[in-house]
Amino acid sequence: MRIPLSTIVITTALVFILGSSSFAQQSASGKLEHRIADLEKRIEELEGQVSELRSEVSTLKSQKEKASSITQPSKRPATEKQNWRRLYVGMSMSDVKTLFGDPDNVLGGTYSTTWYYKGAGYSRGWIVFDSNGSVSQWGEPD
Repeated sequence: MRIPLSTIVITTALVFILGSSSFAQQSASGKLEHRIADLEKRIEELEGQVSELRSEVSTLKSQKEKASSITQPSKRPATEKQNWRRLYVGMSMSDVKTLFGDPDNVLGGTYSTTWYYKGAGYSRGWIVFDSNGSVSQWGEPD
């Protein structure tokens, strides 16, 4: 039996078309798999960065809590030794005010200013600030 040439041409064309379509699908599938792998890698990197940022935020919160416990004035600041022990040379007036509150008395001069705080009984504490407004010396109340 003899097959007409037109049937052979049509059959060959169909095989070629169907074969190239299958190849195109495999190529698209490979590209999608590669893209998915890239996206999964990027997600893993971002999750690592988020974890690092959470750790940094936690550390900063802890530092903030420690700092706020230092700068919170107590109910009786001038009589509490722990607040006097937080003073240091070079501390600013605003930091001292945060620690002790407003002074009970102020004596100002050209080169220095002294703040006085009442202690227990007749005792008084004093803090001397230099001309730049920085602590230069102090004396705790009894």
